[in-house]
Amino acid sequence: MRVLSVLGFLLLSALVTACQDPQEASELYFDQAPPGDTPAVFAPGVISKEDRFEQFLLYAPDGRELTFGVTNSDWSAFSLYLMRMEDGHWTEPVATPFLGSDPIG
Repeated sequence: MRVLSVLGFLLLSALVTACQDPQEASELYFDQAPPGDTPAVFAPGVISKEDRFEQFLLYAPDGRELTFGVTNSDWSAFSLYLMRMEDGHWTEPVATPFLGSDPIG
């Protein structure tokens, strides 16, 4: 089971705590309830998917851009994905442009 890393959780918690608007905080969690003390799969079907492992989440300081690492199930390929908050919704994850190609797919 994939879970949000402790470091990622702490960074995301700090970012959500800094939000003044409850709707904005909800958007950062991809409309999920904050996980609290129990680890939980983060954004299933969007970030957490079958047959791969997510390694970290990195939010931009303003909370409007998210980068996360992914490796395939046998750890033979690695990719970085990027998402942006646009008009109150997250864009679809895309491979970061500086990698050139997306080995995970």
